Amino acid sequence: AGDNRDCRPRWLWLEHAHCPPIRPRVRRSKWIISTAHNLFHAARLEQIARHMLTLGHMIGNYKVTRLIGQGGMGRVYEAMHVIIGRRAAIKVLSPELSGSHGVATRFLNEARAANLVRHPGLVEIFEFGTLADGTAFIIMDYLDGESLAAMIARLGGMVERWRALDIVRQIASAIATAHER
Repeated sequence: AGDNRDCRPRWLWLEHAHCPPIRPRVRRSKWIISTAHNLFHAARLEQIARHMLTLGHMIGNYKVTRLIGQGGMGRVYEAMHVIIGRRAAIKVLSPELSGSHGVATRFLNEARAANLVRHPGLVEIFEFGTLADGTAFIIMDYLDGESLAAMIARLGGMVERWRALDIVRQIASAIATAHER
């Protein structure tokens, strides 16, 4: 029956880390895992930092002024057109999604499609494309105001019937206009 400690499951190694024959291997395994984990996170943070726009970053004639928010798809920045002074929102697709050709193509196709429709309930697209590093972006109207979720929260989750019907009418009108095109 030779030495078969290498065949033991990892949990058994960790459970018996105090045993002298196993202790050096567990320490080495922990160090390797810890080092790999740290390197992975450092590389990930570096990748995120490369794809974050900084204040003053220029995209076309638009200068980034602040980060508005971020989510699963990417980040949204406020920007100012340096010549005409128009405020805009710049939606930047996340590095992971920009790396997926299919997702990036759908993102830019949505910008093209949205640009074909004019309606007061739909945001206007000014420009779209990809940055030098391949990250997809859309420059659109900056809408200053309260989101529907914030309004519902402010009202304690209860919206008057007339207001709810008005909101639904506006949404239906925008969707109908988009489907006519």
